[in-house]
Amino acid sequence: MGNKPIRVLIVDDSSYMRFVLGKILGEDPDIEVAGAARDGLHALELLDEIKPDVVTLDLEMPRLDGFDALKRIMRDRPTPVVIVTSFTEQGRDPAIRALELGAVDFVRKPDKRESLTMSTIRDELVAKVKMAAAANPETAFQDRAAQVNEAPVPAPPAAPEIEMKKLVVVACSTGGPRALAALLPAIPADAPLGIIVVQHMPAGFTSSLAARLDMLSQVRVSEAADNDALRAGHAFVAPGGSHLRIRAGGRLYLSSDPPVNNVRPSADVTMKDAAALYGSMAAGVVLTGMGADGAAGAAAIRAAGGAAIAQQRDDCVVDGMPAALIASGNADRIAPLARMAREILDLV
Repeated sequence: MGNKPIRVLIVDDSSYMRFVLGKILGEDPDIEVAGAARDGLHALELLDEIKPDVVTLDLEMPRLDGFDALKRIMRDRPTPVVIVTSFTEQGRDPAIRALELGAVDFVRKPDKRESLTMSTIRDELVAKVKMAAAANPETAFQDRAAQVNEAPVPAPPAAPEIEMKKLVVVACSTGGPRALAALLPAIPADAPLGIIVVQHMPAGFTSSLAARLDMLSQVRVSEAADNDALRAGHAFVAPGGSHLRIRAGGRLYLSSDPPVNNVRPSADVTMKDAAALYGSMAAGVVLTGMGADGAAGAAAIRAAGGAAIAQQRDDCVVDGMPAALIASGNADRIAPLARMAREILDLV
């Protein structure tokens, strides 16, 4: 990381958690704990004073909770934020909402039955703080939080089934939930597009992501399941922990094959199926994210006669994935997120 450590502000209403998180982060030579805040208001007071590189933020706090603090951080002093909070089986929606509001990533606190030393999250927490420090707050955070429409989109009236003229596979990772919350609502319900979304996310969280996107979008959005049929006006989200594959005839199936590019689901896996089965009818779209997933898959789609679109690098939270596609020379189009829906619709 060079000579300059990553300066972190820890925000949690539990003094014990502030101590434990500080100990974990402080033990890494590349990280300096610059301060600790007991709630959202305290965090805002410290933000301008200590100017951290990264904020770790709990969601449930008195006076000013994590959501409102996150909105104000993104509005007033955009800074990479990693959510560190507790999730239950029913409580994953808050994580998705926080990602839409501008958080870079999240880490689940161990529950009371797990180690009180939090050694179970040590490596994950340190890795995500370091990743967040490389994120782009000015272009990626400040402008996007306001783009998320809070109001559910009314269900469109029943209409005759539309022929699917293009299959679009969207790859995203870090920054993806917020990018998707801007992109998918801009796709009309009657667009002749079948859509697959491959977002790198743990198992269990993709169902909440799909439900949230379905509420915001004109197209239907659901987590993919075995034997789902691709169709126009519907976006299928690959479940966390499984590759999403395509059979002849447009039927989807889940695969537990080993991770590709260190991730499962991998966009490369799904895009290569799309290339083989749909050829020029396929399109690969690579959005914000760390790593290179999607680059080889989009290249396969382009080689089969389809289109490959990359998000503009300086428009990304983390530009690794689209940068890999651009560097390969296989991006037909490069566009900012605000123009991405138009670029996709132009393909049909």
